[in-house]
Amino acid sequence: MAPWPSHAKRYHEFDALRGFAMLLGIVLHGALSFLPLPIWPAQDLNQNDTVYGFLLHAIHGFRMPAFFLVSGYFTMLLWRKRGGRGLLAHRVKRILLPLIVGTIAVWPLMIGLGYWGAAAKAKRAAVPSSRSDIWTAAKQGDLLALQRLLADGVDLNRRDALGVAPLEWAAIYGQAEAVSWLIEHGAAVNARSPQGSTPLHAAACFGRTEAARRLIELGADPQARNDRGDTPLRAARVDMGVVRFFAGLLGVPVDEATLVVARRQTADYIEAIVAGGSAPPGPKADRGRGDGIGDPTEAAAGAGASDDGRGQRLGRLWGIYYAVAFIPLFHHLWFLSYLLWLVGIFLIVVGVGPRILRGRLPDWMVATPGCLLWLVPLTLIPQLFMNQTFVADTAAGLLPWLPKLAYYGVFFGFGAVCFGRPEFEERAGHRWAVLLLLAFPALLLGLALLPGRADRPAAHFGVCLASVVYAWLMVLGSVGLFRRFFAQENPRIRYLSDASYWLYLAHLPLTIGLQIWISNWDIHHLPKFLLVCGLTFGILIALYEYGVRYTFLGAGLNGRKIRPPR
Repeated sequence: MAPWPSHAKRYHEFDALRGFAMLLGIVLHGALSFLPLPIWPAQDLNQNDTVYGFLLHAIHGFRMPAFFLVSGYFTMLLWRKRGGRGLLAHRVKRILLPLIVGTIAVWPLMIGLGYWGAAAKAKRAAVPSSRSDIWTAAKQGDLLALQRLLADGVDLNRRDALGVAPLEWAAIYGQAEAVSWLIEHGAAVNARSPQGSTPLHAAACFGRTEAARRLIELGADPQARNDRGDTPLRAARVDMGVVRFFAGLLGVPVDEATLVVARRQTADYIEAIVAGGSAPPGPKADRGRGDGIGDPTEAAAGAGASDDGRGQRLGRLWGIYYAVAFIPLFHHLWFLSYLLWLVGIFLIVVGVGPRILRGRLPDWMVATPGCLLWLVPLTLIPQLFMNQTFVADTAAGLLPWLPKLAYYGVFFGFGAVCFGRPEFEERAGHRWAVLLLLAFPALLLGLALLPGRADRPAAHFGVCLASVVYAWLMVLGSVGLFRRFFAQENPRIRYLSDASYWLYLAHLPLTIGLQIWISNWDIHHLPKFLLVCGLTFGILIALYEYGVRYTFLGAGLNGRKIRPPR
């Protein structure tokens, strides 16, 4: 460990980089209504998934890694300055309290925005439009729109921002005619989602018996297994709580009483197909479960599974953990939860004793570009276990998703061990222009491989490697860039750095509300995107100046500030 500096030093470049990462979050969320993303409450009339999809991946690919690296750096600084108790007290005040208060404040607003957004979507859906995208046409079973889109050269197997293909949407919504049409015109009947599920899994889960029949008749594998080992039969008998969760996540309207019967019919049909018989004419009697879904043990047996009781219990526990990790309890504040977990791990590590801390990384492992030789492989390991999108999974639940925690933990840990090291503080990212320039080929390569990652393991590995290389090149390049231009104190940059925490904590309901408000305006998407981001920033910066910065709220977020004289 390096000795504690004899003089007080303000790391203006890292303050600015952390603030920049927070402000980019407003841009990222401001773009989501212009993407085909059903879970987002606002869906704009004029979307462009090419432009905003690229923007989403470019920002998401390095924004949070940069934040966690800087957080690890400042965590080590605080520990060296205040000790373990002082660090813990600081993090409780600056992170835990905003997380609790913010979560309580955001939830009712998000529920209201969900209803408002659904009403705006329903209003637009009631009006025929010649601009339906391929996924909306599949959901609605609009064969004319599908024919027009095919004539325009649209890829019938292209996945939306959620990773869902048109055939899967048609299966989820029970659009049997659209299912047949899509397969007959080139949609892959056994295409795998990022989680390894097929369209038949989707139809079975939501009790779409006719869609399931069409899929099987046209070549769907009734015994295909997803990444968790579940077959379509097991998907048809999964607990209703899981179905409700995914229905809410995907925005699929369901009537629970009807769904219970429909899922039983679908399960009976698939079971008969697997057993080699013919499909039954109607639902069988309930097999003894009070919810009418069927015994999951019997479902496993019908699917040819050989799990014993212990395996089933482990499977249930894994399902519970998965749901708790991914249910969006914290919404956009998830990063505070993960930061608290990492601070806790940090305190455990430093509490073990000086033996761990006595070790010192060689200079080449801290300096750029030598650090990439070990950081890229180390970060690649948890990245390989995540497959939602280009980088880390979106998991905002009560418990951390372990691959995601490990992924961000690498950035956090590297920032911590680099504190006080001249190889990092003076020379990291010194060729920042070259690093940033090299990052974009990695981004383009990863995005090119992204559509095929679900079906080809080599493509998944390529996406993960490209995303990790992009993240580290962008993070180190950003460190060098901000050191070059923001290492000296600048009152305006310092003000924005302070304000950025408040802006990010408070922006999401306002951003979504603005997106819903303008979602049905028939104008080009770019002015609408700029309007959403501009109004969000303007309104919240005014609130920060006149209602937050010099109050107890500002003191809790950034420390006490004294309003300067006019």
